[in-house]
Amino acid sequence: MGLVRVPYLLAELKERGGDESALAKIMQPGCRIGEEDLRALASKLGIEISSLAPAPENAANTRFKAKLRGGLASFLFEYDGCFRHAEGSSHAEMLGIEQEDDIGLPSRAADAMLLEKTLYQVIARAKYMLSKIDSKFVRSEQAIEFREQLAPGIFKPGYRGFRFKEAASGDLPTVMIDGRKFNCIASIARAHGLDPVTVRRRIADTGKTAEKLTNDEWKLILSKKKGKGKPFTYQDRTYSNIAQFCREYQLNSNLVYQKVKDRADSTDEEFWGQIIETCKRND
Repeated sequence: MGLVRVPYLLAELKERGGDESALAKIMQPGCRIGEEDLRALASKLGIEISSLAPAPENAANTRFKAKLRGGLASFLFEYDGCFRHAEGSSHAEMLGIEQEDDIGLPSRAADAMLLEKTLYQVIARAKYMLSKIDSKFVRSEQAIEFREQLAPGIFKPGYRGFRFKEAASGDLPTVMIDGRKFNCIASIARAHGLDPVTVRRRIADTGKTAEKLTNDEWKLILSKKKGKGKPFTYQDRTYSNIAQFCREYQLNSNLVYQKVKDRADSTDEEFWGQIIETCKRND
């Protein structure tokens, strides 16, 4: 059975002609009473429970409620007393605040109950937030969750990575690459030492969406493309790399790299002609 704090109950009973001796038997330290006892008492008097135990937010001082909304941290962390600013003691008196040891406490019962209720809410919310923070750090071992992350599980102080939050912009659903989870193209590119623009272009060249790529296809997309910088000649023109060749003939670079492999410096024009025929980009 829960307990309810009812500092105004005795006065209400006197006003309504209730039996004060009965109250002494059920009242507990701290102006508390059991919920069932309170309900029975209200029923006996023929009144609503709210008449005997008004909600703190309804009974509290208006100025105090306004200050509490923006000044809860003052109650928790100002060790020289709450509201110790330039307003002075008269302002604190108007708000209903008194210093007690190293904290400030409300001087009105209704205000104190409102603060008490708020603190219980803070405790519950804090426990919830602490669990969420812990979960976020656990997720960061497999995915980009913090702005200072270079890659899953890798943090660098002061590093400003993705905008909060890349996944929220619809950039990419979570994908798995070699057992590691990623939620944006930029984090994938950083983890593999590539430019995000390059990664996006290679994904587009596959004709698939990122979440439908297999692990092997991701490996190909994220490879450094060995030999891509070797010059080669085709039809009396020298190309400095395969990328230049692909741009010239509007080719799907991903398919070209798959077919070329270690023959990037080949002088066989028939070979390059077949590449052009079979790797045309589908725009």
